[in-house]
Amino acid sequence: MRVIVQEDNKEPLIYIFNFTNVKTRESNAELKLLTLTPGDDSVSPDSDNNIKFSVSNNVSSVRLMPEFIYQKAKASLSGEGIEDISLENNQAGKAVALKVGENIFTLTVTSADMSESKAYKVIITRAESSGGSSSTPDSDTIRVKFSLTGDTVHYDKESNKNTGSHSNRTWLRAQYVNIPQGSTVKYLTELMLNNAGIDYESDGIYISEIKGLSEFDNGPNSGWMYRYNGNIADEGYESRKLENGDIIKWFYSDDYTKESGYEGNFDSINKGGSITSGNKEETTDNTATVTPSATADKNGVAKVEAMDGNITSAIKTAEKNDSVSSVVIAPEIKGEAAKITVTVSKKSVGEIGKNTDLDLTVKTNIAEVTLSNEALSKISGELNVTTEKTDDNIRVEVAIDGKAINTIDKGIHIILPQANENENTVLAVVDENGNKTIIKKSVVTNNGIEATLSGSATVKVINNSKDYPDTEGHWGKKAIDFVSSREIFSGTNNGFEPDNNMNRAMVVTTLFRLEDAVANGEYSFADVLDNTWYTDAVVWADSNNIVNGTGDGFKPNANVTREQLSAIIYRYAKHIGMDTSVTEAFGDFNDKADVSEWALEAMIWATNKGIITGKPGELLDPKGSATRAEVATIYQRLISMMAE
Repeated sequence: MRVIVQEDNKEPLIYIFNFTNVKTRESNAELKLLTLTPGDDSVSPDSDNNIKFSVSNNVSSVRLMPEFIYQKAKASLSGEGIEDISLENNQAGKAVALKVGENIFTLTVTSADMSESKAYKVIITRAESSGGSSSTPDSDTIRVKFSLTGDTVHYDKESNKNTGSHSNRTWLRAQYVNIPQGSTVKYLTELMLNNAGIDYESDGIYISEIKGLSEFDNGPNSGWMYRYNGNIADEGYESRKLENGDIIKWFYSDDYTKESGYEGNFDSINKGGSITSGNKEETTDNTATVTPSATADKNGVAKVEAMDGNITSAIKTAEKNDSVSSVVIAPEIKGEAAKITVTVSKKSVGEIGKNTDLDLTVKTNIAEVTLSNEALSKISGELNVTTEKTDDNIRVEVAIDGKAINTIDKGIHIILPQANENENTVLAVVDENGNKTIIKKSVVTNNGIEATLSGSATVKVINNSKDYPDTEGHWGKKAIDFVSSREIFSGTNNGFEPDNNMNRAMVVTTLFRLEDAVANGEYSFADVLDNTWYTDAVVWADSNNIVNGTGDGFKPNANVTREQLSAIIYRYAKHIGMDTSVTEAFGDFNDKADVSEWALEAMIWATNKGIITGKPGELLDPKGSATRAEVATIYQRLISMMAE
């Protein structure tokens, strides 16, 4: 489109607008890359949508792995001699047999919403035979030996016991093969499996399954490994390059720790097969981290098993480092995972909970979930921690022996990685009917949004802002937004009234709301009537020794002084199990001598923790009244400290 703008007799200005019809992701049927296995050649379509590969003569079958522009697209491969093969993003399809010479296939990509499809021509040229079965390789090839030994399954995951003796089975007899110079163990392995028509699962780093036999099928330390010239591999199969005369033997191990050649170097073994890759341990300032690997399936589900050996290693690391307070399981997931389940064996749960003082954290890209050592010490069984993202909701589930539990001692601490949070951002628990309950102690930190749940729950991040006409531009607005969005404070008929004094009934009521408490017991204050808006709060506070009265009753309508507020918050902190020990001297305040004896310890604690700060002139003003904005600020500091 051309637009001409002219003012009077001045030279006209010409503007040219170009409009582009942009596809939605769901309607995108573009292919980014196509990878050929064995060989791992990755090729992008040319301008005519052709994709060309060349393979050596000894490659009699291949698998194709597409990568789409929009990952949720799908594809099918068709051609002479094959039925349509379904392909998904970054997943290798079934093996395709190759004839000598040119093999032509059609790869059809269909968008996620089925509105568009696009066809690509795939040409794979297999080289002519170099001349018979000579035992001497050509100058550009090497001669190596390959074999595969499998096993039968005799392990019962329910009882965590072996149910019989295992039987090794030769699945591919030892045979020599000529392959291109510079080939890796990965190339050789996939070549032999493809040519034999044996199904396998691999993420390109390690093999997790061959012929239906998967890692952990024969026990928690079981999986696929390979020997390189008789030795357990000390290098990953994707990077180990082969030389003429090398011998590669793949086998299924029931327990990698008992294999000949294993000397406790877990990482060196892990690089060979499935039981290893990525399931390693590293140390940060205050954690010992285990990083098991997994691949998300086509439904976006990833299942991860933290191996006992790695947990033990992490515990030993913690024993050598006093700063380590937690064992962290941080799985490395290949593909897009909307649901991640991490399994920790009964043995490892018991080892952490009963033999250490360490917490356990499962950290995924969806959520970080921490169980305290006290909680772990009371768990007997296999632990499953699941984090799942559905629409705008996050499901955090802790299960023991497959059964989700709704109440966990000391609860579970969660962190959701979120952006653009503010004081009005809170977490809410969502029930099965979609009803939301605000988590009042949820806080925004540098890590995301943090909260403690009583047990398994579905949560949602929401903006629960409350607008008051009298808080805009006020020094306490952020704190007021914080307590209001958590529904700890309510407004008045005139707004929030931030500069009005807070009375004693208001203080216990806001703490009552903060705890979502239930009033049990009786109270002994003659000036507190039944069925007032603050009666239940006073009953709760009195029965839990949070308030003591003034000597003349409770005086619900009296303004709360700053030292009274300190004492009430101090007793409340004790009630919920916070550390209230005083290890530092009173700060340098000019009027600290004015603090009453009964409030002294509480005031020292509150000021040392930064919950209460001084006023201009280095004053505490202990007998002065506390305003609603001041109390809101104190509550924000207190709740934020709970998340530390």
